[in-house]
Amino acid sequence: MRLAPASILLAAIAAFSSGCGESTTGASPKTADEPLRVTRGDFRQQLHLSGEIEAADGVSIVVPRLPNWQTTIKTIVEDGTRVDTGAVLAELDSTPFSTGLEQKHDSHADAVQQRTQQQARSAAELEKLEFDLERSRIELDKAKMKAAIPPEILPRREYEDNQLALRRAEVTHEKAKNDLESKRRAAGAEVANVQIQIDKARSEIATAEEAISSMSLRAPSPGVVILGENQETGRKYQAGDTVWVGNQLISIPNLDTLRVSALVIDVDDGKVVPGQRAEIVPDAYPEIRLTGTVESVTTAANSQRPESLRRAFVATIALDKTNARDKLRPGFSVRVTVLRVEEKGALLVPRAALDLSGGKPMARTRRGKLVPVTLGECNDHQCVIREGLAEGDLLSNATPRGAAS
Repeated sequence: MRLAPASILLAAIAAFSSGCGESTTGASPKTADEPLRVTRGDFRQQLHLSGEIEAADGVSIVVPRLPNWQTTIKTIVEDGTRVDTGAVLAELDSTPFSTGLEQKHDSHADAVQQRTQQQARSAAELEKLEFDLERSRIELDKAKMKAAIPPEILPRREYEDNQLALRRAEVTHEKAKNDLESKRRAAGAEVANVQIQIDKARSEIATAEEAISSMSLRAPSPGVVILGENQETGRKYQAGDTVWVGNQLISIPNLDTLRVSALVIDVDDGKVVPGQRAEIVPDAYPEIRLTGTVESVTTAANSQRPESLRRAFVATIALDKTNARDKLRPGFSVRVTVLRVEEKGALLVPRAALDLSGGKPMARTRRGKLVPVTLGECNDHQCVIREGLAEGDLLSNATPRGAAS
């Protein structure tokens, strides 16, 4: 499965640009009139991403191999339809094959009839030549008997006539044998030529019938239909579209292998790593809250559009088991919140009370005194205090050192 069109994902990134850095849950920022206070609570550092649900496994239905390499979609199921094994997913136009199929059957029948007639003619001619050969053999035997009479018994003239008759009988017999053998070869060649026509017609019929059969695309397994995208129109395939051999018309994803692919823009390189927990909210079902774990992050950031200078890594998130899988579909856009840091019962200070402009972080007390502090992780609103303040200390908004009071 692939990510959604880059324009959609980048638009989603832009929508989250104000929060594509870290954010947290916890106390809201204080107003100018409210005192700032060191508190103890749960600290969370999060990163917001956009992504898409995809399936790691499934089956693809493509346009089968066809003699003319292209065809038209006659009917196709609706996107998102749940189907059983063997269900018809799409019907391709078989008119070019069915129209000529009857003609191919006629050609095959004509060739078979021609072979039968040729075999009958050849059989009659061979029978006549075999009879001629047998007659010439009998004449040859007679001539041999007469030629075998010694010249002492017969007059010289009669003896010479017998020898001449023998030579003529031998020539006639040899010619009869050659004629029979030649006719047998010619008859075999004639039948072989007709057989070639028969085999060709039979092959064309089989090809046409196979093509017609392959025009009905059926589901090899049960599942939910996801229509492919027509690259020429930029929308999903529909009836009437011209398609080519190898075009992926439909996919049936294995819903047990659903996962999320999320974009991590290059400025956040290193902030998302395998093992981090994530919460996923499908845009189509905002009431659903999915959870998962970051499984992998690509090592290189790529541009999502040729003309864009912004690049992004792709994080793959494995989903936890959920009862909502039946509602999920590959291609659904999602909002992803990656939990980078979580600390229970941490000592927290509002960022508004911190002066981070110098080399050492300082906190301004309620009386205006700057106190050096040691900080842990920070997010948009709070930082974890390691040293320098105690729970309940009151603070005030800090002014960066060097700025006018």
